[in-house]
Parts: sequence; C-alpha cells; structure tokens
Amino acid sequence: MPFKDNGNKIRSLYIAEKKIRQNGQPYKHAKVKVTASGNPFTHSLDYLAIKMMENKVLPITAHKNIVALCEIRDSSVHFYNRSTLFAVRLQEVGSGP
Repeated sequence: MPFKDNGNKIRSLYIAEKKIRQNGQPYKHAKVKVTASGNPFTHSLDYLAIKMMENKVLPITAHKNIVALCEIRDSSVHFYNRSTLFAVRLQEVGSGP
C-alpha cells in the first residue's frame, strides 16, 4: 500500500523512473514519469492490489473481485464482450462475498 505506507504522500502513487542527464550521469533521485500531456503516470489498480495482497492487507477473494471488475470495465470501455453472459458476470461480481 504505497499511499498509507509512505506517509500519505501523493507522490507515492506515481511511477518513478531513473533519468540520465545529457552528460551521461544519472540524477540523484528518480523522476516522476509523465504522459504526453504532462500528467504523472500512476500505478495501476492491479499493481496496487498485488502489492496489498503481498503485504497481507488484501484478501485473495477481494483481489479476484478487483481483477474481475477490471475485466468488466475494460470490456465495457472498448465495447467488446466475449461472453454472452456479461450481465450475469457483472451481477455475480457485484453481489459476491
């Protein structure tokens, strides 16, 4: 859990990358990776869920529900559903333990 474990610092949610100066020397501290529009890249929900699971903060069943919800979200956003039982799957995940 980067946010809580790092003193609630918003920077802990961002992806850092090592940058090299023009003279070939690395910067002392990693820089925040940014998008083309200049916004910082953040860690993915799946990455954070895995980290929480590794730290024994998130139960495996909750992680499985997060993965299922991400799959549903991705399918919905791209207007593509492999399953004809999409509504049933959504109901199962939403009402699961």
